[in-house]
Amino acid sequence: MTGRTLTSARTVLWHIAFLVVSVLFGITVRQQAIARAQESQASLNQWDHILGFLLEPYFIAYFFLPVWLFTSCVAIHRQFAIPALIRLGSYRSWLLSSILGAIRRLIPLMLIWVVSALLTSIGLLYEWEWSAASYTSTESKQILDVISVQGLPPLTVMAIQLSLFSVTLIGCYAALAVVHLIVKR
Repeated sequence: MTGRTLTSARTVLWHIAFLVVSVLFGITVRQQAIARAQESQASLNQWDHILGFLLEPYFIAYFFLPVWLFTSCVAIHRQFAIPALIRLGSYRSWLLSSILGAIRRLIPLMLIWVVSALLTSIGLLYEWEWSAASYTSTESKQILDVISVQGLPPLTVMAIQLSLFSVTLIGCYAALAVVHLIVKR
């Protein structure tokens, strides 16, 4: 096997592992959402689960963020080399090139996250509006309570969540890359 084939095989394995963990966590989030809806005797649709999963702080803080930071540190360490600096001409060009590479790595992770949320919402009622369960106030979904009464459609909220989270992750990557540049100078 060539080095490029081995690297792409590793990437596929990482993505499969990420998908498996995401789906397993999504199943637990779904079960919790169903239990909350039964307690409050309110109807539940796919948006309660999808947005609940995408806004889940434990998944973000204890899984997604550590995976992103680890892969970012490895990528920065591998990408930073004298030949790359000579080819690109400056530290700034290297930083921009590195951030573009990070965006290319982030897109599949975000897609896997959304696909796992969609997969685990199969079987729930599909609607384009908020469900009755979205308007019930529970301690575990305070963010959704505030968002659902603002009048924004659920699809817009999902797009905003994914966009803001992506910008945050790219900002973390850029900060790591800048620190690496300062330390390596």
